[in-house]
Amino acid sequence: MKRFFLYFLIKVLAGAVLWFYLRLMQGVEIKGKKNIPLGRPVIFYSNHPSALDPLFILTLGFWPQIIRHPEILPWPLAAEEVMKRFKLSWLLDYGCLPIRRGRGGAEVFHQAAAKLRQNQNILIFPEGERTGQEGLDKLKGGIFVLWSLCPDVYFIPVKVSGTSRVFPPKTFWPRWCEQTIRISFGRRFLVGPDFRQGKKKEFLEMLSGLWNKT
Repeated sequence: MKRFFLYFLIKVLAGAVLWFYLRLMQGVEIKGKKNIPLGRPVIFYSNHPSALDPLFILTLGFWPQIIRHPEILPWPLAAEEVMKRFKLSWLLDYGCLPIRRGRGGAEVFHQAAAKLRQNQNILIFPEGERTGQEGLDKLKGGIFVLWSLCPDVYFIPVKVSGTSRVFPPKTFWPRWCEQTIRISFGRRFLVGPDFRQGKKKEFLEMLSGLWNKT
């Protein structure tokens, strides 16, 4: 029931806000929506230039598909302290999976794996923090841990650009300007079993390479 209200929030309230927002700006370009599958769990992994990234990915990236298929909306992994800083602690209960740094952070990957086994999707920012830049920085090992728990799940790279100029790190209010934000979904892929032999570095390099091709 709580998850239903989250869908309602995203589809109606956030959708209305973004509709107005897009009338003030040049707009948002979404590419690759057809690459989002139905009926198979997916790990969406994205660069993270701005705090706005989850908002745009979860709303415009999955709109209007979530009207008929709300189950495709991913569970985002979010740092607990960031959610509290932006007064979004209420989302930690049922809107996302909180990463509690220094307090058993690996727990969140087991929670995410449980969601994947229930045929639900996950959104992860494997750089580990907002970078303020358009490219993909060095990936942390958390995404490798998650894949190790669910090695048969699909991956889809997500590339975000433009949000860092609207809402850079260490700012508390968006800098509204004429700026096109682009979100691109790459093709889904499965990771071969060769990486299960502790080849974390090669695994992360492979993910980065496929993201760069998106």
